[in-house]
This record gives sequence, structure tokens and C-alpha cells, in this order.
Amino acid sequence: MILLSIYALFFCISASLLLMIFRANIFDKMLLANFANTSVIILIVLIGEFTENDTFVDVALAYAFISFIATIAIRKFFLF
Repeated sequence: MILLSIYALFFCISASLLLMIFRANIFDKMLLANFANTSVIILIVLIGEFTENDTFVDVALAYAFISFIATIAIRKFFLF
């Protein structure tokens, strides 16, 4: 079941990246990038569960913090 979820997340990430390429509005691109980042965080945790390695949760948390800070920085850059 975890393996099926991993494949579904790969599909969602690739679909959001393709949509991000073809959208013209910057806010749609930011929203799709946030969705892709959230999906990658869930994917990292699922891979950690699949391999029974708990350090992947720490990596996912670090990636979430970096993604959050990058989103705020990009938002401030485009709004001002």
C-alpha cells in the first residue's frame, strides 16, 4: 500500500511540475510549487516508512522549514 502511495505521489509531483511550466500567472506557479513541495515532504516520509529508516522524518522536517522560508522570500520578492 505504501508503494502505491509513492507511485501516486510521483504522478502528482510530475503533473504539478508540468502545470507549473505552462501557467502564465506567477501566483498559480507559486501555488503549484507549494503543492509540489508538500508532496515531496510526504514522499520523503513515505520512503522512510517503506525503508523503516527514521532519519527521513528529520530530513522531511528540514525540507519543510526550507520550503516555508523560500515561499515567504519569493512572495515578498514578487509583491514588492
